[in-house]
Amino acid sequence: MDSAKGCIYPRILVICYHGLNYKSATGIVFSNLFEGWPQHALAQIYSEAEAPDTRICLTAMRLSVENVPVDRAIRKLAGRKIVGQMGPSPQQQFNEADGTASAFRLRLRSAAAAWADIAPYRMDQNVRQWVHDFAPQLIFTNLGSIRQMRLARTIAAQEKIPIVSYFNDDWPTTHMAGDVLKCIPRALLLRELRKTLRHTIVGAAASALMAKEYSERFAVPFTPFMYCFPSPDAAPAVPNDKQVRFCYVGGLHLDRWKALAVMGQIAAELRASGLPAHVQVHAPEEDLRQYGSALVESGVEVMGSLPWQQVHEALVSSHVLLHVESFQPRLRAFTRLSFSTKLPQYLAAGRPILAWGPEELASCRYVEDTGTGLVVGHQDRAALKAKMLQLATDAPLRKQMGKQAWRTSAAQHESRTMRERFRCFLAAALRQSAR
Repeated sequence: MDSAKGCIYPRILVICYHGLNYKSATGIVFSNLFEGWPQHALAQIYSEAEAPDTRICLTAMRLSVENVPVDRAIRKLAGRKIVGQMGPSPQQQFNEADGTASAFRLRLRSAAAAWADIAPYRMDQNVRQWVHDFAPQLIFTNLGSIRQMRLARTIAAQEKIPIVSYFNDDWPTTHMAGDVLKCIPRALLLRELRKTLRHTIVGAAASALMAKEYSERFAVPFTPFMYCFPSPDAAPAVPNDKQVRFCYVGGLHLDRWKALAVMGQIAAELRASGLPAHVQVHAPEEDLRQYGSALVESGVEVMGSLPWQQVHEALVSSHVLLHVESFQPRLRAFTRLSFSTKLPQYLAAGRPILAWGPEELASCRYVEDTGTGLVVGHQDRAALKAKMLQLATDAPLRKQMGKQAWRTSAAQHESRTMRERFRCFLAAALRQSAR
C-alpha cells in the first residue's frame, strides 16, 4: 500500500485487452480514472498493439496469442489475421461485413476466434516473476473473454489477492448469444464469469443503472464509475453565427452510422426549407473509410478524425451534440446498460444533446433525467425531424439545456472529484479484503 499526499493508493494490476492510453474508448475511460495514480503503484497486462501511455502507466507487459499455439493454429486455419489479444472483444460479434468476404465466412472466422479463446494463456516463469515483483494488492479488470478471466484468477491465486471487476456493457447477456457455432464457448464464458465473480470483492459499472442491476444479478456490490472529464470553470460561450451545427464525435460501428445518415437527410430537408441546419461528423479514420461515403451521400458533412485533445474545441464550436444508438434488437440489448463515453465530454461543452435511441437505454435515460437535452426514444423519423426542427429554431431552449449540461458535468463528471471517489473505492476494497 502506497501513500501520496496522505492518501492511500493500493498497488493495482490492471488486466485489460486495451492499453491505458487514449486510443480506444476503454483505454480512455481507464486512463482518466487512473490519471495521477503513483507510477510505482500501477502496472498493466494488456494485449493490443498500442502500448499504455507512459504518462499513465510505466510498468506494463504485453501478452498475445503468439504465446498460445492452439489459438494461433485455429486462427491460421480460419484465415483470420493473427493479432495479439487475450480473447475476442464482445463488440466484434456486431461488426458488419465489409464486402470482401461472405457473411458465412465472417461467421466462421468469428466462431473460430470464440473457440480459440478457450485455449488459456499459460504464464511462464518470467511473467509470474514480473507479477510477483510488482506485488499487486488488487486486480482491476474488465473481463470480457475466457482467457482474460482465467489469467486474472491465476494471478489472484498466485498473489492471494482479490479482483475488482469492471463492466463497460452488458456482454454477459449478449456476447456469443444466439449462435449455435458458439454455444459451447458461450457456456464456458459464463462459467468462467461465475468463477471470477467468486473472487470479485466489489464491482464497478459504466452506469448507475448497470450498477443497480448487477448488484442484484451477481450478489456483488457494484458502484458506478462513468467516464470523467475536466469541467470548465464557466459554461462555454455559444457560437455567434446563423448556422446551426448538429455535431457527432465518436465511432460509427454498432449501426450508429445508419442513424446519423437519417439525421443528415433531415438536415438537408431543413436546409431546403430555409433553415441553415448541418450535421457534422468526426469519427475514427477506419470507420470513415467504411461508412464515410454513405454518410456523405445522405447529406452529412464528414469532418474527418480528431485527436482526443481537439475534441472539446470541436464540440464547443457546435450548437447541438448528437448521441445515437441502434434499435436493432441485439444491439439494443448490448447497449441497454452502457453509458457512452462521449456524454461527459458533451456535457462539459455546455451544449444541448439530441439523443436518438431506445428509450430504456441508460444513456438516453440519463439525458432525459438530467434535462440536458431532448430524447427521441422510438424509431420514429417524423418525431426525430420535429426535435431537430425545435432545436434548430429555439435558441433560448438550446441555451437553457446547454447551461444544465455544464452544471451536470461539474456536479457528476468532474475529473478530480471522480478520481478521488475511485481512489477511495479501491482503498475501501483493499481494507475489506484485509478483514
